[in-house]
Amino acid sequence: MAVGTTGENHTSIRINGTTSYTLPMVLMVALYFSIGFITALNDILIPHFKDLFHLTNFLALLVQFCFFGAYFVMSLPSGWIVGRIGYKAGIIAALSTMGCGLLLFVPASIAISYPVFLFALFVVGSGLALLQVAINPYVGALGEPETAASRLNLCGGLNSLATTIAPKVGAAFIFIAAGATAAQLARSVRMPYVLLAVFTFLLAIVTYFVHLPEVIEKREGAASNDGSAWAFVHLRLGAAAIFTYVGAEVAIGSIMITFLGQPAMGNLSHAAAATYVSLYWGGAMIGRFIGSFALLYIRAQRALTAVAVCAFVLVATTIFVHTPVLRWAEVIFAHETLAHWASVVVSHLPVGIHSMEIRATVAHAIVTFAHSPVALWAIVSCGLFNSVMWPCIFPLSVKGLGKFTSQGSGILVMMVVGGAVIPEIQGLLADRFGYQHSYAIVLLCYAYLVYFGLRGYRIRQPRFDSLPDFVPPVEIA
Repeated sequence: MAVGTTGENHTSIRINGTTSYTLPMVLMVALYFSIGFITALNDILIPHFKDLFHLTNFLALLVQFCFFGAYFVMSLPSGWIVGRIGYKAGIIAALSTMGCGLLLFVPASIAISYPVFLFALFVVGSGLALLQVAINPYVGALGEPETAASRLNLCGGLNSLATTIAPKVGAAFIFIAAGATAAQLARSVRMPYVLLAVFTFLLAIVTYFVHLPEVIEKREGAASNDGSAWAFVHLRLGAAAIFTYVGAEVAIGSIMITFLGQPAMGNLSHAAAATYVSLYWGGAMIGRFIGSFALLYIRAQRALTAVAVCAFVLVATTIFVHTPVLRWAEVIFAHETLAHWASVVVSHLPVGIHSMEIRATVAHAIVTFAHSPVALWAIVSCGLFNSVMWPCIFPLSVKGLGKFTSQGSGILVMMVVGGAVIPEIQGLLADRFGYQHSYAIVLLCYAYLVYFGLRGYRIRQPRFDSLPDFVPPVEIA
């Protein structure tokens, strides 16, 4: 998942000095990798805790609520903290906070306490929020401004690689043999999170000893005296787009393992289903690299509309592929009398259905479609189209904000809280109406993203009482 930065109002960030940026950049890449790895492990924890504590989907998805809720709670305080202690100290503080949260998995596994696990995840999420506030601007400043996008894309690619391999690694540690006791199930999460804690503390120590160039910020006067980014309608619509995109992306990965374990989806074991979670995030990684080239030639709003439509169709396929509509179609084409009347209805089409051979072929195709893993591959493929949504939504939302760009960026990053809210809604729907119908909330998210790509991105100039330094935005063609 691509995540931006939030911070205080500033117009530029530069590095003081001309030292080599190679080692700092290697460190930044390692930090991005750790962010992706820890975040993707939540998809493994959800089905594991569901089995361990005998939870409903709604309660199991509190994992994401606590984790991503920390972003919402801590994003603005993190910007203040980094402003007070500096970027390097902020990175060390963030890693230390993450390490403490990861170590809390030890007492949680000993006590076999779900609330303690959730608190540990909130602490980890708080550390990650602080870390991202510190490192995103740093990566942009480690070199020439013209190559900042390339550096951020490299870090994003490593982040996506981590989300791809984390489910498989986590499944190998956490999903143990059937029939294990509650103590054994709780203990299985201990080792991977202790190892991650050790790795995180090592990164903090390395950061302390590595020479990181000083970051100098040039700040503007507070924009709040002259207005607010909230006055821009397209920024508000963009915030809703970030909310729905992150929510849909996280919800799909969060419930996938449990969904694929249903009889209609092949009764896959947790370990087998984890492979498809890796493929889901792997699709996002591939799409990100493809998008880095494609977006050079395709306008952001058009790309967003295209991928949102594709994701909408895939989710709709997941919802309806096993519904009675297909079963009734199968009956119609398999039954002699009904097939005759069906052939009469379609006789005026370019290709009629008149012969038993054609009816049999159509019936076979319907049976194959209805009972094949279409829903599985449809939902897994959504990762490919999610990949470029963040880099499309973010610039469209802050375009034309002028001196309010920094404030607008902070607002957008706070909307990552969609990853806490949308999965909870889907969990509630899954408990009441079943897994396939629960994807209706994801379908609504993609429908909104289609709207934003078609109309919502258009800039509306706000009216401020006094705005001496404001430059009117230019309408996007």
